[in-house]
Amino acid sequence: MESFDNALSLLEAADHSDGWLAACEAHHVYLVLNREFVAALAEALGAGTEVLELGASDGQLALALQSHGVRVIATDPNPRSETVLPLTAAEALRQFSPRSVLACFPPVDAGMEAAIFDTPSVRNIVYIGPEWNGHVGTDAIWNEAGWTVSSLPPVDRFILSRLDYLVDFTRATHRRRAGALRLERIS
Repeated sequence: MESFDNALSLLEAADHSDGWLAACEAHHVYLVLNREFVAALAEALGAGTEVLELGASDGQLALALQSHGVRVIATDPNPRSETVLPLTAAEALRQFSPRSVLACFPPVDAGMEAAIFDTPSVRNIVYIGPEWNGHVGTDAIWNEAGWTVSSLPPVDRFILSRLDYLVDFTRATHRRRAGALRLERIS
């Protein structure tokens, strides 16, 4: 796995070619995993914690987190790996009744947030996704009663997504367009 600095070099090189977004689309990349990001996310989730990942795609994030001691159950309605269980968010939430959920770049029109909020066992959520209307995440996340929302700056620092860009095509001007949030159910 690349370091964050090396991942930024990939972004810079892509921007001097066909563009970063084109490179990400060609390789089905929403989030570029890097050592620093995975370590910060694992720390935020907590070693030994069991987490249900919804929308896990190819399961690479789950595997990386598992190498840091986080137990991840990876699910996706259309998995791109045999290590990911073929379950919709609603099916996975019913089957596993998780306490902790990870959603990384979930589809904004899938209703995943409502399914998570409606699952009584869920106590906390880590959401990683794009900025919308001046904040990370959809309005559904920010408008749900009974939950607190806080940012995760140590994780944010190392997020590199398909939405990022460079001003003047140099890594010194990297602009993030995604972030990480922790949502916790108010008892």
